[in-house]
Amino acid sequence: EELKQTLRAEGIFAEEHKKTLPKYALNIALVTGKEGSVLQDMYSTFRRYNDCQQLTVIPTRVQGVTAENDIVNALLKADKGGFDAVILARGGGSFEDLMPFNSEKVARTLYAMRTPVVSAIGHETDNPISDYAADLRALTPTAAAELLAFNADELREAIFSLLEFCKDNSKEKLDEISSQIAASLNTVFHITKSKLDKKDYELSSKLSAIREKTRNKVTAAEHKIQLLCEKVSALNPMSVLQRGFFAVKKNGKDITGVAALKTGDEINIVARDGEKAAIIK
Repeated sequence: EELKQTLRAEGIFAEEHKKTLPKYALNIALVTGKEGSVLQDMYSTFRRYNDCQQLTVIPTRVQGVTAENDIVNALLKADKGGFDAVILARGGGSFEDLMPFNSEKVARTLYAMRTPVVSAIGHETDNPISDYAADLRALTPTAAAELLAFNADELREAIFSLLEFCKDNSKEKLDEISSQIAASLNTVFHITKSKLDKKDYELSSKLSAIREKTRNKVTAAEHKIQLLCEKVSALNPMSVLQRGFFAVKKNGKDITGVAALKTGDEINIVARDGEKAAIIK
Protein backbone atom coordinates (compact mmCIF):
# COMPACT_ATOMS: atom_id res chain seq x y z
CA GLU A 1 0.00 0.00 0.00
CA GLU A 2 2.88 2.39 0.72
CA LEU A 3 4.42 1.62 -2.68
CA LYS A 4 1.04 2.12 -4.32
CA GLN A 5 0.68 5.56 -2.72
CA THR A 6 4.22 6.52 -3.81
CA LEU A 7 3.62 5.49 -7.41
CA ARG A 8 0.24 7.21 -7.48
CA ALA A 9 1.81 10.44 -6.21
CA GLU A 10 4.37 10.27 -9.06
CA GLY A 11 1.57 9.94 -11.63
CA ILE A 12 2.39 6.34 -12.59
CA PHE A 13 -1.34 5.47 -12.38
CA ALA A 14 -2.62 8.74 -13.88
CA GLU A 15 -5.35 8.34 -16.51
CA GLU A 16 -3.87 11.00 -18.79
CA HIS A 17 -0.76 8.83 -19.31
CA LYS A 18 -2.71 5.73 -20.33
CA LYS A 19 -2.67 4.74 -24.01
CA THR A 20 -5.79 3.78 -25.93
CA LEU A 21 -6.03 0.20 -27.21
CA PRO A 22 -6.29 -0.05 -31.02
CA LYS A 23 -9.74 -1.11 -32.27
CA TYR A 24 -8.21 -3.63 -34.67
CA ALA A 25 -4.95 -5.01 -33.23
CA LEU A 26 -3.55 -7.47 -35.79
CA ASN A 27 -0.25 -8.26 -34.01
CA ILE A 28 -0.42 -9.02 -30.28
CA ALA A 29 2.26 -10.11 -27.77
CA LEU A 30 1.24 -12.47 -24.94
CA VAL A 31 3.63 -12.05 -21.99
CA THR A 32 2.87 -15.00 -19.72
CA GLY A 33 4.13 -18.37 -18.48
CA LYS A 34 4.65 -21.23 -20.89
CA GLU A 35 2.85 -23.73 -18.67
CA GLY A 36 -0.77 -23.83 -17.51
CA SER A 37 -4.11 -23.17 -19.15
CA VAL A 38 -3.83 -19.36 -19.38
CA LEU A 39 -2.13 -19.39 -22.78
CA GLN A 40 -4.56 -21.90 -24.27
CA ASP A 41 -7.58 -20.03 -22.88
CA MET A 42 -6.45 -16.76 -24.49
CA TYR A 43 -5.59 -18.48 -27.78
CA SER A 44 -9.00 -20.21 -27.92
CA THR A 45 -10.79 -16.95 -27.17
CA PHE A 46 -9.06 -15.11 -30.02
CA ARG A 47 -9.73 -17.92 -32.47
CA ARG A 48 -13.43 -17.91 -31.66
CA TYR A 49 -13.55 -14.47 -33.27
CA ASN A 50 -11.07 -14.70 -36.15
CA ASP A 51 -7.98 -16.37 -37.57
CA CYS A 52 -6.18 -13.25 -38.77
CA GLN A 53 -4.81 -11.82 -35.48
CA GLN A 54 -1.19 -12.90 -35.04
CA LEU A 55 -0.38 -13.99 -31.47
CA THR A 56 3.26 -14.06 -30.33
CA VAL A 57 4.10 -15.64 -26.98
CA ILE A 58 6.94 -14.02 -25.02
CA PRO A 59 7.39 -16.50 -22.14
CA THR A 60 8.34 -15.41 -18.63
CA ARG A 61 8.38 -16.79 -15.12
CA VAL A 62 5.29 -15.56 -13.31
CA GLN A 63 6.25 -16.42 -9.73
CA GLY A 64 9.38 -17.00 -7.66
CA VAL A 65 12.52 -15.02 -6.93
CA THR A 66 13.55 -14.43 -10.53
CA ALA A 67 10.05 -13.64 -11.81
CA GLU A 68 10.31 -9.87 -11.28
CA ASN A 69 13.32 -9.45 -13.59
CA ASP A 70 11.94 -11.99 -16.08
CA ILE A 71 8.68 -10.06 -16.38
CA VAL A 72 10.52 -6.75 -16.86
CA ASN A 73 12.76 -8.24 -19.58
CA ALA A 74 9.80 -9.85 -21.35
CA LEU A 75 7.88 -6.54 -21.34
CA LEU A 76 10.88 -4.65 -22.73
CA LYS A 77 11.25 -7.26 -25.47
CA ALA A 78 7.55 -6.93 -26.33
CA ASP A 79 7.81 -3.14 -26.43
CA LYS A 80 10.59 -3.35 -29.02
CA GLY A 81 8.75 -5.92 -31.16
CA GLY A 82 6.49 -3.51 -33.02
CA PHE A 83 3.30 -5.08 -31.67
CA ASP A 84 -0.09 -3.36 -31.77
CA ALA A 85 -0.82 -4.37 -28.16
CA VAL A 86 0.56 -6.47 -25.27
CA ILE A 87 -1.27 -8.68 -22.76
CA LEU A 88 0.51 -9.33 -19.43
CA ALA A 89 -1.23 -12.38 -17.96
CA ARG A 90 -1.10 -15.15 -15.37
CA GLY A 91 -3.68 -17.37 -13.71
CA GLY A 92 -4.84 -17.24 -10.13
CA GLY A 93 -2.65 -17.91 -7.12
CA SER A 94 -1.97 -16.96 -3.56
CA PHE A 95 -1.06 -13.39 -2.53
CA GLU A 96 2.59 -14.48 -2.33
CA ASP A 97 2.44 -16.07 -5.82
CA LEU A 98 1.26 -12.78 -7.31
CA MET A 99 3.92 -10.64 -5.58
CA PRO A 100 6.10 -10.16 -8.72
CA PHE A 101 3.18 -8.16 -10.16
CA ASN A 102 3.28 -5.86 -7.11
CA SER A 103 6.86 -4.99 -8.00
CA GLU A 104 7.99 -1.37 -8.38
CA LYS A 105 10.24 -2.34 -11.33
CA VAL A 106 7.33 -3.98 -13.16
CA ALA A 107 5.09 -0.93 -12.51
CA ARG A 108 7.68 1.55 -13.81
CA THR A 109 8.36 -0.62 -16.87
CA LEU A 110 4.65 -0.71 -17.72
CA TYR A 111 4.42 3.07 -17.31
CA ALA A 112 7.37 3.66 -19.67
CA MET A 113 6.20 1.33 -22.47
CA ARG A 114 5.23 2.79 -25.83
CA THR A 115 2.94 -0.15 -26.67
CA PRO A 116 -0.55 -0.31 -25.06
CA VAL A 117 -0.64 -3.00 -22.32
CA VAL A 118 -3.55 -4.90 -20.79
CA SER A 119 -2.85 -6.35 -17.31
CA ALA A 120 -4.77 -9.59 -16.66
CA ILE A 121 -3.48 -11.09 -13.43
CA GLY A 122 -5.24 -13.80 -11.42
CA HIS A 123 -8.97 -13.77 -10.81
CA GLU A 124 -11.49 -10.93 -10.56
CA THR A 125 -10.72 -10.38 -6.87
CA ASP A 126 -6.96 -10.03 -7.45
CA ASN A 127 -5.78 -6.47 -7.98
CA PRO A 128 -1.97 -6.17 -8.08
CA ILE A 129 -0.07 -2.94 -8.74
CA SER A 130 0.47 -3.95 -12.38
CA ASP A 131 -3.29 -3.47 -12.92
CA TYR A 132 -2.94 0.19 -11.93
CA ALA A 133 0.24 0.85 -13.95
CA ALA A 134 -0.97 -0.80 -17.18
CA ASP A 135 -3.11 1.05 -19.71
CA LEU A 136 -6.09 -1.19 -19.01
CA ARG A 137 -7.01 -3.86 -16.47
CA ALA A 138 -8.86 -7.05 -17.44
CA LEU A 139 -10.54 -9.17 -14.77
CA THR A 140 -9.01 -12.40 -16.17
CA PRO A 141 -6.67 -13.42 -19.03
CA THR A 142 -9.71 -14.62 -21.00
CA ALA A 143 -11.36 -11.22 -20.49
CA ALA A 144 -8.18 -9.56 -21.85
CA ALA A 145 -8.44 -11.64 -25.03
CA GLU A 146 -12.11 -10.65 -25.34
CA LEU A 147 -11.08 -6.96 -25.18
CA LEU A 148 -8.66 -7.23 -28.12
CA ALA A 149 -10.38 -9.86 -30.28
CA PHE A 150 -12.57 -8.66 -33.14
CA ASN A 151 -14.88 -10.24 -35.67
CA ALA A 152 -13.29 -10.28 -39.12
CA ASP A 153 -16.70 -9.99 -40.81
CA GLU A 154 -17.46 -6.88 -38.75
CA LEU A 155 -14.14 -5.36 -39.88
CA ARG A 156 -15.03 -6.04 -43.50
CA GLU A 157 -18.46 -4.46 -43.01
CA ALA A 158 -16.86 -1.42 -41.36
CA ILE A 159 -14.57 -0.97 -44.37
CA PHE A 160 -17.45 -1.09 -46.84
CA SER A 161 -19.53 1.25 -44.65
CA LEU A 162 -16.65 3.72 -44.75
CA LEU A 163 -16.56 3.46 -48.53
CA GLU A 164 -20.30 4.14 -48.75
CA PHE A 165 -19.88 7.12 -46.44
CA CYS A 166 -17.15 8.52 -48.70
CA LYS A 167 -19.40 8.16 -51.74
CA ASP A 168 -22.40 9.78 -50.03
CA ASN A 169 -20.28 12.61 -48.66
CA SER A 170 -18.79 13.31 -52.09
CA LYS A 171 -22.26 13.40 -53.65
CA GLU A 172 -23.49 15.91 -51.06
CA LYS A 173 -20.53 18.19 -51.75
CA LEU A 174 -21.07 17.94 -55.49
CA ASP A 175 -24.75 18.85 -55.06
CA GLU A 176 -23.78 21.83 -52.90
CA ILE A 177 -21.25 23.03 -55.46
CA SER A 178 -23.81 22.57 -58.24
CA SER A 179 -26.32 24.72 -56.33
CA GLN A 180 -23.76 27.46 -55.85
CA ILE A 181 -22.85 27.39 -59.52
CA ALA A 182 -26.53 27.55 -60.53
CA ALA A 183 -27.03 30.63 -58.32
CA SER A 184 -23.99 32.29 -59.85
CA LEU A 185 -25.24 31.57 -63.36
CA ASN A 186 -28.61 33.11 -62.56
CA THR A 187 -26.91 36.32 -61.39
CA VAL A 188 -24.65 36.51 -64.40
CA PHE A 189 -27.60 35.94 -66.77
CA HIS A 190 -29.06 39.33 -65.83
CA ILE A 191 -25.88 41.21 -66.73
CA THR A 192 -25.22 40.55 -70.39
CA LYS A 193 -25.61 37.66 -72.75
CA SER A 194 -21.95 37.73 -73.73
CA LYS A 195 -20.77 37.63 -70.13
CA LEU A 196 -23.24 34.85 -69.40
CA ASP A 197 -21.83 32.70 -72.17
CA LYS A 198 -18.31 33.28 -70.91
CA LYS A 199 -19.15 32.59 -67.28
CA ASP A 200 -21.20 29.55 -68.19
CA TYR A 201 -18.24 28.05 -70.01
CA GLU A 202 -15.80 28.77 -67.15
CA LEU A 203 -18.10 27.45 -64.44
CA SER A 204 -18.94 24.33 -66.43
CA SER A 205 -15.24 23.63 -66.85
CA LYS A 206 -14.69 24.05 -63.12
CA LEU A 207 -17.59 21.76 -62.35
CA SER A 208 -16.22 19.10 -64.68
CA ALA A 209 -12.78 19.41 -63.09
CA ILE A 210 -14.27 19.14 -59.58
CA ARG A 211 -16.31 16.09 -60.56
CA GLU A 212 -13.30 14.42 -62.13
CA LYS A 213 -11.11 15.19 -59.12
CA THR A 214 -13.72 13.84 -56.72
CA ARG A 215 -14.25 10.74 -58.85
CA ASN A 216 -10.50 10.08 -58.85
CA LYS A 217 -10.36 10.39 -55.07
CA VAL A 218 -13.26 7.97 -54.61
CA THR A 219 -11.65 5.51 -57.04
CA ALA A 220 -8.34 5.71 -55.17
CA ALA A 221 -10.14 5.16 -51.85
CA GLU A 222 -11.96 2.13 -53.29
CA HIS A 223 -8.66 0.70 -54.49
CA LYS A 224 -7.01 1.15 -51.08
CA ILE A 225 -9.94 -0.44 -49.29
CA GLN A 226 -9.97 -3.34 -51.74
CA LEU A 227 -6.26 -3.95 -51.09
CA LEU A 228 -6.93 -3.93 -47.34
CA CYS A 229 -9.79 -6.43 -47.75
CA GLU A 230 -7.53 -8.70 -49.83
CA LYS A 231 -4.82 -8.44 -47.18
CA VAL A 232 -7.26 -9.39 -44.41
CA SER A 233 -8.55 -12.33 -46.47
CA ALA A 234 -5.00 -13.46 -47.27
CA LEU A 235 -4.18 -13.55 -43.57
CA ASN A 236 -7.15 -15.85 -42.90
CA PRO A 237 -5.96 -19.48 -42.58
CA MET A 238 -9.56 -20.63 -43.14
CA SER A 239 -9.20 -19.68 -46.81
CA VAL A 240 -6.64 -22.48 -47.17
CA LEU A 241 -8.59 -24.96 -45.01
CA GLN A 242 -11.70 -24.46 -47.18
CA ARG A 243 -9.74 -26.01 -50.08
CA GLY A 244 -9.25 -29.28 -48.19
CA PHE A 245 -5.92 -28.59 -46.51
CA PHE A 246 -5.28 -29.31 -42.83
CA ALA A 247 -3.27 -27.39 -40.23
CA VAL A 248 -1.21 -29.26 -37.63
CA LYS A 249 -0.63 -27.80 -34.18
CA LYS A 250 1.49 -29.05 -31.31
CA ASN A 251 1.13 -27.46 -27.88
CA GLY A 252 -0.89 -24.67 -29.51
CA LYS A 253 1.88 -23.83 -32.01
CA ASP A 254 1.75 -24.29 -35.79
CA ILE A 255 3.87 -27.16 -37.18
CA THR A 256 5.47 -26.29 -40.51
CA GLY A 257 7.55 -29.43 -41.11
CA VAL A 258 7.93 -33.08 -40.03
CA ALA A 259 11.25 -32.28 -38.38
CA ALA A 260 9.31 -30.72 -35.52
CA LEU A 261 7.46 -34.01 -34.80
CA LYS A 262 8.57 -37.19 -33.14
CA THR A 263 6.92 -40.50 -32.32
CA GLY A 264 4.45 -40.20 -29.49
CA ASP A 265 3.82 -36.47 -29.91
CA GLU A 266 0.26 -35.38 -29.26
CA ILE A 267 -0.99 -33.07 -31.96
CA ASN A 268 -4.20 -31.35 -33.11
CA ILE A 269 -5.31 -31.61 -36.74
CA VAL A 270 -7.41 -28.59 -37.72
CA ALA A 271 -9.81 -28.76 -40.68
CA ARG A 272 -12.34 -26.29 -42.05
CA ASP A 273 -15.15 -27.89 -39.97
CA GLY A 274 -13.35 -28.53 -36.67
CA GLU A 275 -10.29 -30.22 -35.20
CA LYS A 276 -9.24 -33.64 -33.92
CA ALA A 277 -6.52 -34.82 -31.53
CA ALA A 278 -3.96 -37.36 -32.82
CA ILE A 279 -0.72 -39.10 -31.82
CA ILE A 280 2.31 -39.42 -34.11
CA LYS A 281 3.18 -43.11 -34.73
